[in-house]
Amino acid sequence: MTQEFDVVELVGIIVSLLLIAGGVRALTKRINLPFTVALVIAGIAASRPF
Repeated sequence: MTQEFDVVELVGIIVSLLLIAGGVRALTKRINLPFTVALVIAGIAASRPF
């Protein structure tokens, strides 16, 4: 049972990361910033505690 939960959790994390990357991609098209630079900034922002 725990293995199924791990797979579901992993799929949720992957989907979340893809959605974040898609949002960053849309933002980079509007502000004319390289995608990789924006991903680094998003990663730094996500790693900071609130």
